[in-house]
Amino acid sequence: MYYIDGPGATADNKFTEGDPAAGVAATTVTDDFMNDVQMEILNVMFAAGLVPAKNTPTQLLQALRGLGPNGIFTTPPQFDNSKKGATTEFVQRALGSYSGYISPPNLTVGDVSWAGKVVHANAGALTLPPAGAFPIGACIHVKNTGAGALTLNANGADRISVNGGTLGTYSLGIGDEISAFAGSDTWLMSGSATLKDTGGFQAVLGANGSGWAMHPSGLLTQWGTTPVLTVAADVTIPLPKTFPTQVYAVLVSSGYSPGSNSPAWGAAALSGAGQITARAGIGSNTFMYIALGR
Repeated sequence: MYYIDGPGATADNKFTEGDPAAGVAATTVTDDFMNDVQMEILNVMFAAGLVPAKNTPTQLLQALRGLGPNGIFTTPPQFDNSKKGATTEFVQRALGSYSGYISPPNLTVGDVSWAGKVVHANAGALTLPPAGAFPIGACIHVKNTGAGALTLNANGADRISVNGGTLGTYSLGIGDEISAFAGSDTWLMSGSATLKDTGGFQAVLGANGSGWAMHPSGLLTQWGTTPVLTVAADVTIPLPKTFPTQVYAVLVSSGYSPGSNSPAWGAAALSGAGQITARAGIGSNTFMYIALGR
């Protein structure tokens, strides 16, 4: 569409009623201008799928309100990324509200219908939808509402990405939940189940009675069992994990048994310590130790 530029239009392309006394003619409403106005309105209606009808002065309003087959403001699908107008319904949903929830039975294989939904399951196992089938930016939220563990399996060749690593399966404890984002694989972003995989909550629980746990404050706790300690010699004991900055305390159990008393002591360097040194106070024995630092 263009400005009115027919006879009598002002220098800045506006209408004037003219001034006969001053010899100024009124602006002529030209056919090309009115055809432009007509087609601007009709094209909005056409885009909405409406057929022009006489004596129906509400069709433009219908088109804008989404009453036609392809209404301008008809709410598009949840993850639509076209240039269509965004209704308040679409915006409210896009700002984080879930589009619904499902309760799939045990061993269900998920599909794209899970996108944007809360999935709650009563323990057992579920297979996640294929990551490549998800619309860009789609998320799902899975909650274990059962009385036992819920195992999430990656779909086909997909992997489950968490804390820089990739897994084929992921376990949710009772009451645990996760939010997952579909990228090249399924990315676990947040939720109670992922706390153990974040840097502030990492832990290794060794099968041999040793291990370590990282706390959100930065405190690192380590524990384990010593080799046989004697009175005569110091024994160097490797720690499960090196303290990056500082050691606060090392405690070695007394190894007490009825009728005996076998205290022990231990020490560690103040930084970069990956070991402790200990010896028995009386007799020979193995002991438990605990070390605190950061």
